[in-house]
Amino acid sequence: MTSTAIQDLFKKNTRGSSLSSELLPAAYVPLTILALQHALSLDTANEIRKAHPVHRVDIIRAANGLLTTDKASPAESKIPVDSNGDSDSSLANHHSSMAKLCLKYLDHEDFLKHAKDPESYPFLPYSMEYWGDHVREACLKGNDEVYSRAQAFLLNSEKVRQMGREAAELARKVAEIAQMDDETAQQHPGLFFTLPKSWFNERVSAIHLCAWYNLPELIDRLCKHRSGIDMLDLRGRPPLLHACFNGS
Repeated sequence: MTSTAIQDLFKKNTRGSSLSSELLPAAYVPLTILALQHALSLDTANEIRKAHPVHRVDIIRAANGLLTTDKASPAESKIPVDSNGDSDSSLANHHSSMAKLCLKYLDHEDFLKHAKDPESYPFLPYSMEYWGDHVREACLKGNDEVYSRAQAFLLNSEKVRQMGREAAELARKVAEIAQMDDETAQQHPGLFFTLPKSWFNERVSAIHLCAWYNLPELIDRLCKHRSGIDMLDLRGRPPLLHACFNGS
């Protein structure tokens, strides 16, 4: 099933959630129903809606036949991802929508509260892991709006420190779950996060993040704002090592 067909289903069947048609084709991993509910909990003012999120029944109805269900763990039910049939410019637009949404969550006033309960807010871990990938893909077509939003976020050193700290904590938690016996681990379904804990901490700078996600133009912009290219993280590593480790 192509992303275009998925888009049509959501446009026809999901109340007030046409944004979903912009998100699904660009997702790097299949999103659970709860993650998609979280991602779609926006109102017209682009604020996270605190009440009346998109109902899971609407999402299931919209997915009509496309939903992959884990019988042992219904919370793991996922909407598949398939970008086949999208043109390069169309896919770049999808990445743009996802990049802006991820940055919104990272910059939101409830970020720290949500980060303490990632299983209840599963789109936040996704945002923490993939925001930079979406920014990079969106900007391959010269999307200056996305670059500007990313730059504004990265210039907020406190937000960057918070994200580095919470990413390390989430990676630690996921590593602990991986060591649990199967029965105990099943109590944590849907918690998906693969960033390595040894590379993220509160000393990771905006330049480190740009190096990790291969965002050279943002590095140039940040350096003009006196962000140092030679800053070291908590383990004494410069941004270049982050780029090398992640294959940038």
